[in-house]
Amino acid sequence: MPRRLSVLREVHCMLRGRFIGLTCAAAAVFAWSTMATAQAPAELAYDVEVKVAYNGEDVFWQLSWPTETPSLLHDVSVFRDGQWVRVNSGGVIGSEDRFTIMVDQGTVAGFANLGCYATCHAPVRSLDTAVGGDALADHPAYGQIGRNDIRKYIPDSRIGNMWWETAWDAVKPPEMLEDLREQGVFLDLWHWRAARSGSMGFADDQYVLEHRINDSGSGPNVSNVADGVPLRMFDPEKVGFAALRYDDIPNLTTADVYNLTTENSIEFDPDHEWQEGDVIPRLMIREPTGARAAIRSDGQWSDGRWTLELQRAMDPGNPLVDIPFELGRTYNVAFGIFRDFTGTRYHHISYPLKLGIGTPGAQLTAIGFLGDRPDWDEIEATTIPVFYPAQVTMDWLLSDEHVVGWEMREDTASCAACHGATLEDVRWLSEQSIEATGE
Repeated sequence: MPRRLSVLREVHCMLRGRFIGLTCAAAAVFAWSTMATAQAPAELAYDVEVKVAYNGEDVFWQLSWPTETPSLLHDVSVFRDGQWVRVNSGGVIGSEDRFTIMVDQGTVAGFANLGCYATCHAPVRSLDTAVGGDALADHPAYGQIGRNDIRKYIPDSRIGNMWWETAWDAVKPPEMLEDLREQGVFLDLWHWRAARSGSMGFADDQYVLEHRINDSGSGPNVSNVADGVPLRMFDPEKVGFAALRYDDIPNLTTADVYNLTTENSIEFDPDHEWQEGDVIPRLMIREPTGARAAIRSDGQWSDGRWTLELQRAMDPGNPLVDIPFELGRTYNVAFGIFRDFTGTRYHHISYPLKLGIGTPGAQLTAIGFLGDRPDWDEIEATTIPVFYPAQVTMDWLLSDEHVVGWEMREDTASCAACHGATLEDVRWLSEQSIEATGE
């Protein structure tokens, strides 16, 4: 398999007994419980079909990827032995399916070559090297403001002599972080969740700086639990049942009712004749407000495949949290996909990609059209391979353990240039990543 390596690098690689490089990709995301038996996925790599369009007012994405069984629930209460028990991992209930897009306007250090690995560092939660608990308790950027774990962050948010020095506890003070936002130094995060936002027709709008942070406004969900008991239940008169059934969950599709809303629910009745295996979501889905409501979505699963449409104003008018798209400009983007009932680091990622808004020659080109909605049949899809990255981090990629670490510190090396960008290439890369990180 050609890996586009110089002879010197190949020899160096063999002498050290290591493989070269890993991916420069979108180890993006964010934060959700994994299955109790979480492990490397059986399918290490697959293709995503991507289309992008704009009409001068809005930008539109159509994204399609294979998923044998959709995960449409995220956090539920199950009636067992006469009590409501929280279940958010394992069995037929795990993390919801999700799709993330990280957008950089050319300001975030390392992102053009590293992709979202620029956000993935050794202390991040769910990695074997994660930092949490007491270590965070007294830190002003973590425990003191209620953060109990470390999530993705960009190198620019840390104090260091060199751009790649990204110690988790060297967070810049608030006034410096605010200056970065004013300069546009952050990643805009489009975060579609099948359960917690998608079922209401939205993707959550967030950004990444010193942490993964929500845009202003109310979010697309709210708790449906108090003292361990549901607050609301499905309205039998409207939907035909008071609760979902645990055994039916694997058969749910986007054509079914599966999430609670104000319109399809009533106040919880503790005297209802609850049955073993009844299921009620622990979250109520609602329409978000403010900047968090900027991204509309329509996600449909059918015949083993998700098709997701996203729509947002080209300029939402929130420059401190959203990156506007301008005609003629090129942006760096990277994808993260969560499926198979897993979350946190158990996901698939893409290399960083160039997105041109009406600009030919980029890996992805947004096509201009007239009207309110694009005719997707008239737009050719770009096939993007994604793969499982294991526990490879920016720290390792830029270290001397990595044979081209010094080039990555110079920000002159990209993973795609070394390893190739075909589906076969990235599948091999995933296999080597697993071997290197001991999974």
